[in-house]
Amino acid sequence: ISCKVFKENGWDQIVEDATLGDSSALAQLAAQFGTYYKGWLGPQGGLVDAHGVPYQYDIDYMDSMCVCADTMLPVNTYDPQLGWVTADADRRYCFYEPDPMVFSHGGIAVNCAENVQCTEEVWSTFDQCGQGAIYRKWKIWRECTGLDSLGHAQGSGDTITKTQRIWVGNNCDLDPGMFDLPQDTSVELCALQYDGSGNVVGPAHPDSVGRPEYTFDDDCRIVGIGHVDKVLEVIPDDTFCYKILRTWCFVDWCAYDKSSGQSMADTVFKYDQTIYVQCTCTCILECSELIDTSIACEDIPDDLADLYPLFDVPDIIHEDTTMTCEDFYLSDTITFDTTDCGFGSMTRTWYLMDEDDERTDSCDQTIYLSFDSITINRRYRYGGDAEPFNCSDSMVLDPVEILDACPILGSFTVINDSPYAESNGNDASGNYPVGVHYVNYTITSECLDTIYLVDTITVIDDVNPLVSGFSDPCVSLMEWQTDFNSDPLNPNIRDMLVITGTDNCMLDTILLVDFDTTVFTMDSIEYRYMWQARDSSGNLSTILETRLLVSDSCEINQANIAGVIHNGQRSHVRGGDRKYDMAGDPHAGIRLDANDPPGGPDQSGYILHQNRPNPFRGTTTIAFELPGEGDATVSIYDLTGRRLKVIEGHYTRGYHEVNVDQADLQTTGILYYRLDTKDFTATRKMILMR
Repeated sequence: ISCKVFKENGWDQIVEDATLGDSSALAQLAAQFGTYYKGWLGPQGGLVDAHGVPYQYDIDYMDSMCVCADTMLPVNTYDPQLGWVTADADRRYCFYEPDPMVFSHGGIAVNCAENVQCTEEVWSTFDQCGQGAIYRKWKIWRECTGLDSLGHAQGSGDTITKTQRIWVGNNCDLDPGMFDLPQDTSVELCALQYDGSGNVVGPAHPDSVGRPEYTFDDDCRIVGIGHVDKVLEVIPDDTFCYKILRTWCFVDWCAYDKSSGQSMADTVFKYDQTIYVQCTCTCILECSELIDTSIACEDIPDDLADLYPLFDVPDIIHEDTTMTCEDFYLSDTITFDTTDCGFGSMTRTWYLMDEDDERTDSCDQTIYLSFDSITINRRYRYGGDAEPFNCSDSMVLDPVEILDACPILGSFTVINDSPYAESNGNDASGNYPVGVHYVNYTITSECLDTIYLVDTITVIDDVNPLVSGFSDPCVSLMEWQTDFNSDPLNPNIRDMLVITGTDNCMLDTILLVDFDTTVFTMDSIEYRYMWQARDSSGNLSTILETRLLVSDSCEINQANIAGVIHNGQRSHVRGGDRKYDMAGDPHAGIRLDANDPPGGPDQSGYILHQNRPNPFRGTTTIAFELPGEGDATVSIYDLTGRRLKVIEGHYTRGYHEVNVDQADLQTTGILYYRLDTKDFTATRKMILMR
C-alpha cells in the first residue's frame, strides 16, 4: 500500500496499537487486511459456515497511485528584444489518482470450531523515511479431547503458522512535478553581495526571489533541496547588467543507497532559474550620524526653535563611489508631538531630492523632550518602621516637599486625608490617638499624573497611669453613721480619701481592687482599701493602699492599734451603742491576730461565713449566724461600689444560708458581700469566675 493512504487513514497509529495487543486495533487490521475464518468443507469444496453459507473472502481497499506527466504551462521569460513575455514551456506535473485493490481473508477447514485455537502477533519494520513492512503472524492449533467417532483417543494436533507481509512505501520516484518551482525574475541593486559559499544574497536571496516548495509531503521521503549560483555579465543590454543562473538541485535521500555503490548524481535532478539584475546605483543619504537624543527638562527652552541646531545633517553619497550627486539636494520637515506642558518629541525628517524635485531617499532624527523623576523630600519621613510615637508626645511629621522640580511643571498641590492632622496640606502633624493610622497624600500638578504617598503612623501608650489619695484618716462613729451610713463601700469614702488618677494619655477609671477590715479592742475598726487606676489603653497603675479608721478615739495611731491587738486576751471594743465582747476563746468570739478574717465571729454571736464554693461559677452559698431573731440583709457589690443584689429577710436565731446565682450579678471578678443587722455589720470578699 502507498505511504499517502497509510498516513491519511491513520494506519500508522493503528499498527502501533496492534503491536501492543490492543483488541480494537487488531480488529481493524483484520477487517481491512484479512484474517482466518474457521469453517466446514462444503459440497463444492469451499468453506461454509454452520448454516452452509459460503464465506466471502474478498476485501475492497482503495489505495492511491502517484502519476507524473509532461505538460505545457505559461511561464515568464525575458527576451532581449521584447523584454518580459509570457510563453508556454515544457513542465512536469504530478498528482494522485485512486488505485482500487482487492485483498482477501483466509480459511481453515475444521470439524469442531470450538476446539481450534488461533493467536495473532503484529510487528513492523519502518525506516527513518517511513517506508517498511507490517507483519501479521497467526498460530493455529487443534485442542480436542475425548474419543472420536471411531472410538479412538484424540490429542493436540500440529501447530500451523501463517504470516502476512504488508509493504508500505512510495509507488513513484521523486519528480520535478512534485515541486512548486520559482520562475525567472529580476531585481534592482547597485552591487552584488555574496555569502561564504559564493551564492548571491541581498535582494537576490531565495527568500526574496523565490525557492522551490515540495508539495508531496504526505509520502515517505526525506527531500534535500540546494542551489548554486553562477553570475554572468550581460553585454550588451541597456536594461540589465548581470544575470544570475541559479541551479536548483533535488535529491530523495531515502532513494539514495550509498552502500550499493550508487552515485548521488544518478539520483539528483536539476532545475534552472534565471535572475536578471538591473544595476540601479544612485545617490542616497548617509544617515549613520543621525542619532536620537534627549533634552532634560531644565534645558528645554521656551521657544523650541532654539533646539534646531541640535539636529545633525546627513551626507549625500553615491552608491558607486566613482559617481557624484551634483543634481541632488536636501529638504526637511520638523514635526512636533508634545503636550501642553512641552513634553514629548520633535522629529526632523531629511529628504533627498533629485533633479525632478522627487524624493528618492529619507531619514529622520528625533529629540525627546523629557524630565527626570521629581524628588520628594522626606528626610525624616515616618514610615512605620521607626520608633513609634507615644501618645504623650507631640506628633510632628515630616512635611511633603517637592525638590528640584522642572520649572515648566508648574506648582504642586499636596493634600492629606488624616482626620487628626491640624491641616489638610503637606504637613499632617497633629494629635493622633493610640493605634495605627494611615495618612494618604495626594500630589497633583498641571503637567504630571497624580502621585500618591502613604505614611503609616503608629501611636502607643507605654506609660502606666498613677493613682493617689489620702491615707489613715480617722472618722468618729457618729460621722460614720451619718455621713457614710456605716457602709464601708459608701461612694463618699472615695471622695473623702481624694482618690484621683493621672495618665499621659487618657484615664479610663479607678478601681477598688481589694478591701479588708480589722476590728480593734478600742471601739475602733480599720478599713483598708486597695485602689488601682486604668487608662484607655488598658495599662494599670501600681496598687495604692489607703486606710480609714472608724473610732471615737481618733488620736489612735498605728502603734496604738498594734498595741491593742492581743491574742487570747479578753477585752472590749465599743462602737456607738454597740458592744463587742472579744474573748480569747476562738469559739466564743473573734480571735484577734494578724490573720483574722473580716466578718469573723463577733463576741455577741454574729458570724458571716466565707461563701462556698469560692471562687465559683453558677451558684454559691453565703452562710451567716445570728444570736437572736431579727431582720438581716445580705448585699453584693462590685469593685466600684455598685450594688448588684440585695437579699432581705426575717430570720430566727442560729445558722442560715442564702444562694446567689451568677445570672443575677451580670459581672465577673472580685466582689464583696456584706451582712447588715440592727447591731452588726460585716463584709467579705468572693471571686466570680468567667
